[in-house]
This record gives sequence, structure tokens and C-alpha cells, in this order.
Amino acid sequence: MISNILIFVSSLNFGGAEKQAVEDCNLLSEEHQVFVLTFKNGPLSEQLKPSVNLIIIRKRNYLRNVLKIASLIRKYKISIIHAHLYAPMILAAFAGKLTHVPVIWNFHSHAYENSFKGKLLHKYTGRLSSVKAILFPATELEKYYELKGYNFEKKKCRIAYNSGQNFDQKPRKVNELNSDSVHIGFVGRIIPLKRIPLLIELSQYLLDKEINNFKIDIVGDGKELENYRQSVKDKGLESYIVFHGFQQDTSSYYKLFDIFALPSEEEVLSLSMIDAGLAGLPSVAFNVGGNHEIIEDGRTGYIVNSKELFFEKITNLIQNNSLRQQLGNSAYMNCVSKFSPSSRLDFLLNLYALFV
Repeated sequence: MISNILIFVSSLNFGGAEKQAVEDCNLLSEEHQVFVLTFKNGPLSEQLKPSVNLIIIRKRNYLRNVLKIASLIRKYKISIIHAHLYAPMILAAFAGKLTHVPVIWNFHSHAYENSFKGKLLHKYTGRLSSVKAILFPATELEKYYELKGYNFEKKKCRIAYNSGQNFDQKPRKVNELNSDSVHIGFVGRIIPLKRIPLLIELSQYLLDKEINNFKIDIVGDGKELENYRQSVKDKGLESYIVFHGFQQDTSSYYKLFDIFALPSEEEVLSLSMIDAGLAGLPSVAFNVGGNHEIIEDGRTGYIVNSKELFFEKITNLIQNNSLRQQLGNSAYMNCVSKFSPSSRLDFLLNLYALFV
């Protein structure tokens, strides 16, 4: 029987993995005693439900941390550990071995910063008997680690989709859509990888086609934000592109959007695009990472391979209200079935029950 659950994540700063860890804590806490262990507190701790127990430990050498985590496992009678990201996964595997507590690993990203030594550590630690399951949020990521030679046991590997927000309304009807301007939305970090300049180019592309009934709403923060703001100002596009900065609660913005645009050159499984689907929005994104696992091309949105096609598909959606609603309704149904919080909770509880 599942009793006390330990969710282990590197920090509670903003990030996709960290956000999912917090969501998991909140979902699981409805019926179980949940502890979240981290090296560093952060703004996401404010989103934890009061019933979730927060434990912060100092990041030291591996041996000290393993022993500390093992003592916490015994103290709080933990029955299963769910570890997100690299260091927590390694430490949890050894602590679980010491205490005979099953461990779930949860990858979230490609191993670009993982050294050769780190690769070997994960490769062989993943074979420990304490590591019962290795989760990947998208098929592409599982294949990536397979091609990189991590050689994880097939029986341990599973696809575990991330979950999105619970919105309090279903997709809007045509007569409820914004009438003055079509809002094209983006939510995410403002970093080069996300290719925000393509959204700036999109604005000029639309104006060149004499389409001016649009707004591009960019929600998020990052090191490139001020540069992009200046670029928009220099090009005289301030009437069409609005930078909203970081927002703790993004739900109201998804309700403002009519189309979701994701120009990123890399994604694993975009939480923001899942949220867009759950809000009943059609999305247009590039054929990278797990985007095709969220978008069913031509039915819930569009997967594209070029900038030109990215612009073209968004233009078509701006000009066709009924198409936006049709694709948005399908996106909603698709994301509710695959990425809703309830789907994630059912998956986790069924998985944990196999090993406890």
C-alpha cells in the first residue's frame, strides 16, 4: 500500500521539470502524505499545497547526501521515491538501495551538459535494483538516450506524459472569440532556443500582407527579453507585439489567446503547448522533440518544418474563425485524454502500486 511519497527535485526555481514535480506533489497530496525534497528553495514553493511537506537539504558530496537522504527516508517512513533530474536520480538510487525503498527516475531533458563521467554514472546506476522505472515525457527523449548508449533496461523504461493546467472552462465558441484582434500567444522562457525573433518576423510578414487584425502576446522572462523589446521598438511594432513578462498565473493569458505559436528549435514535451490544448487552442509548432505527440497535424494544429510554413499556417488560422474553433475543440479533447492532471495522477498511482 502506498503511504508516504518522497518527490525529489534539484530546486524549486522555475523550469519544466520543477513545475511538473510541484504538480505531482499537489496531485498526490490529495490522498497521500507527500514530501518534496530539494537542494534549493524557489518561487515554485509558493504553489505547493499546504499539505505538502517541504524539506531542504544542503548539497554536499554524494556520500554525505546519500546518507542524509537515507536517514530522511527512515525518519518519515517513505514508501517510494520519485526523483526528477540528474543529481536527485543518482542520489535517490543509492539511498533507495540502502533503505530498500523503490525509486522512480524521471528524465525531462537532453543530456547536453552531462559529462562522460555523468553518463557512466547514470548508465550503471540505472541498473541498480532500487531503480524500478525510468520515465520519459516523450518518445523522442527515450530514443535519444537509447541512441546515446545509456542502455537502460527496456522493462524499466516508460513514457510518462507531463500534465497541464486545469482550466475552468471548455473551448470558446466562435461568437465568444476576440472580435477586434486575433491574439497569437506564446508562453515560455525568453532565451535564444525559443526563437522569439520568428514571432517578430511574423508580425512584419502579416503587415506586409495587409493583415493587421492581430496581436502577438509573449508571456515569460529571460536574459533576452530586453533585447527583443528593443528590437520591436526599433521596428515600430509595439502596437502588434506585447511582452507581458513573467506571470505567476498564466491561465488568464491562455483564455486571451486564439492561437498558440511555438517557434522553438528544441522541445522535449512543451508544458505551455499542453496548456494551450487544454485551453482549447490550436497550436502551430516546429517538428522537433515531442511536439508531434501533442499536435495531431491538421486536426489539432499544425506541425511545420520551415519558417515559411509556420507563417502560412498561422495566417490561415487568423483568417478562419471556424477553422480555429474546429482545431481548438479537437486539441482540447486530445489533451484532456492524454495530458490532464487526472491522467497523470492515475498513471503515477498505478505505477507506484507495482513496486510498493
